[in-house]
This record gives sequence, structure tokens and C-alpha cells, in this order.
Amino acid sequence: MAKKLLEVKIDNLVEDENQVRKSYKRDTIDRLATSIETRGIIEPLVVIPTRDGKYLIADGHQRFRAAKKKGLEKLPCVIDNSYKFKDKGFIQLGTNVLKEKFEPLEEAEGLHVLLVENFGDDYMHFLKNLVNKKRATNKEQEDMIKILKSVGLTPESAYYRRIKLLKLDDKIKEEISKAEDAMPITIASELSRIEDRDLRDRAFKHWKADRTRTTTFQKRVSKALESYNKGDVEDAYKIFDFKMRQLEEASDVGELYDEVLKMSRMVDKMAPKLEKSMRIFTGTQQRKVEGYLIKASKQLEDVARMFRVSHLK
Repeated sequence: MAKKLLEVKIDNLVEDENQVRKSYKRDTIDRLATSIETRGIIEPLVVIPTRDGKYLIADGHQRFRAAKKKGLEKLPCVIDNSYKFKDKGFIQLGTNVLKEKFEPLEEAEGLHVLLVENFGDDYMHFLKNLVNKKRATNKEQEDMIKILKSVGLTPESAYYRRIKLLKLDDKIKEEISKAEDAMPITIASELSRIEDRDLRDRAFKHWKADRTRTTTFQKRVSKALESYNKGDVEDAYKIFDFKMRQLEEASDVGELYDEVLKMSRMVDKMAPKLEKSMRIFTGTQQRKVEGYLIKASKQLEDVARMFRVSHLK
């Protein structure tokens, strides 16, 4: 029999050092531990026999850690002798990607390892050809389509929304991996289309400042790439630089508006105080205060007139 279900001593289970998942959330392990305490292990772990008599965990790392935390001595495991060691990537991705358990970058790294193990370091050559030609033209590409399908991906989604994320700058990866308000994968995918680092950096800063909707951002990236590919590099830069200037100007206008409101409140408070205090000022002081107020009043009146004319337009 290729597969069998057995209870395996927890000391004989070994975690995979090359496991796709790189981080484990404490609250998730705690919830699993509570569930195991009340209901036991509902879904067995999937393990692969090793040469030294141990069992390598292919699927179930979180269950293993939660069970260990609760002090369990044995765990139910599906032992599958038909798996080869390179197949563990299939198991990890197939059981977790479809359940959406992985962080996007963890999934991308796991897919990278899986494809390297099956197609070598030049797997990108096969993948890019699949994306460009839209169909398999040799056995390697047919095998790649089967592998991607087994983990719920198409060549396009594997290339643009997974593998290319690994080549993004660290600051963009940090935005993708944020626990809250993370960068959507659709935005990261658009950034991965931009090979020029300066242009990509401008696009990233633009998105971070504006949090542009995906469809709008896609149009701007496409327009910038169109100019860039024609050799109009400066025009490509301007698409994002112009928007950044608009955002900066909008910020300046907001600050000015706040200042006007503060000044208005200050005048409201100052007017009655000045009226009461006029008799305290000397003649010279009174003339100076009067001059300052007339000058300020005239300047504000001129600005107000400009606003009124602009509004009427």
C-alpha cells in the first residue's frame, strides 16, 4: 500500500527546514491548541518517511506545533511512500494555497522552490514562454501547466502575481507583508511589470501617497510603460511625478486652509480685546496698531477678491 494511516510518536516527526511557510502567528497556534485540547486532531498530518526512520512533515506544521504545545505524545499521520522528497512542495502549496493560508510572498517563495526542484534554475524560461504563447509547445511546458493547476494557478497568475513579486524592492515587500492595510497583490503585480528601478520607485511612492484604485493605477502604469518602451523615459517619469506634485500641492492647500481658519478665529478673539485696550496704548502705539490692522485688512481684502473672482469663473 502506498498510503497508510498511523499514530506516530511526536519525537519521530521532523519539521521541514525548507518549509514554504516562514512565519507562524501565535494566536493561530493558540487557537489550534485549544481546538486540539477539546476535539483532538481532526485532520491527520501528511508525512514522508526519511532514511533514518523519522518522518518529514509535508503538511501539518501548525497542527504539529499546537499539539506539541499541549504535550501530546502521538499524532495521527498519513504516511505516503509514493511521494518523492521534491513532491513535498506540491503538498505544502496544494493544501495551503487553495485554503489561502500563506502570505503572498511565502507562497511566491514556495512556488519558486517547487519549480526549481522540478525544472531547474531556468524554469523562468519555460514559464515566460507559456505566458507569451498562451499554450504549451513541449512536454516541459505541459508538465508545468499540470503543476501550476494542481496548486490553483495559471501561468499568468504564477508569473505576474507570484514569482515576479520576489524581484521587488524590500520596501515594497514590506508593504505587501503588512498585517494591516497591506498593499494589494494587484498593485504589487503592476509594480513588478516595471523593470526600470527609478520608474518603479516613482510609481510606488505615488501609490503610497495616493492609495490609488487598482484600475486607475493599472492605466497609469500602462501609459508610463508605453512611453518608456518608446524611449520617452522623461515622459514616463512625468506621469507619476505630475501626480505627486498634485498631491503635494493639495497638501499645501489643506495646510493653508487650516491657517486661514486659525487666523479667522484669532481675529474674532482679538477684536473685542483691542477695543477694550485702546485707552491703555499710547498715541504712538495706537497709530502703529492702526497701521498694522489697515495693512492686514487691505491684504486680506485683495486675497478675498481673488478668491471671489476665481469662484465666479
